[in-house]
Amino acid sequence: METKHDIFNLPDRLFKYYGYDSKLNAIAIDGELITGFDKEVVEYNVNALTANDYIDVTASLSNAGATLSGTGRFVFENDTASIKINVVAEDGITTTEYVINVKRVLPEVNITIESIVNNM
Repeated sequence: METKHDIFNLPDRLFKYYGYDSKLNAIAIDGELITGFDKEVVEYNVNALTANDYIDVTASLSNAGATLSGTGRFVFENDTASIKINVVAEDGITTTEYVINVKRVLPEVNITIESIVNNM
């Protein structure tokens, strides 16, 4: 038996449900998930331990029907990068913007006279 939709008494199959979930499940920087990520928190300050001049940012949607923009490769300027990831829900109306402020932290390098001599 087919169910009817609300007061109009029309079959449910005539209506398409558009989700309003505009959240992310996770954000990763250079393949490392942001620790303590919470989809309700929209701003993060993160240190990236890298000698590269860039970082790669990826994200996963909470709702597969939503769309996202703002991921990819970002170049550091003065050892920082500010990334804005925008998610639009399936309904095309509901949106969420996540801001990730990334500070590059250079890896520590131990240089000894012995290592210099051995690499000559």
